[in-house]
Amino acid sequence: MGGDYTNIADFRRKVKAALTKIKLVYPGLKLGKTLGGIEVLPESLTALQPRTVTIEGTATRVEVEEPHPPHPFPIPLKTTTIEKFRRFYPRLDPYACQADFDTWQAKLEPSKRAKSYDRAFMGFAAGWAVGKG
Repeated sequence: MGGDYTNIADFRRKVKAALTKIKLVYPGLKLGKTLGGIEVLPESLTALQPRTVTIEGTATRVEVEEPHPPHPFPIPLKTTTIEKFRRFYPRLDPYACQADFDTWQAKLEPSKRAKSYDRAFMGFAAGWAVGKG
């Protein structure tokens, strides 16, 4: 949003306008308030269908390479697991990894799915991160 604001009210107004535009192309976005800011909540949907939207009179094509199907068991990652993931893989998105993990888990028979979700996620993340550089 930039660091050139001298008036916090102007900054808030710009942020609200930007979030309105973001929600047009990311309707599953869930935000929460934190001390001094906002955060994207883990229950935000990761699968976005490609579509065209108009923002301020300009046609913008928004596409996603491989939309992830929603997983059959919405299990949020523990905060400690997200922090651990970010320590090990600082440039990677834990929620993108989780979407791939959930897609993989959904293909397994229920009896073969992870018993310890967060532990299995971190094991999956190690291999997943290798493929991401």
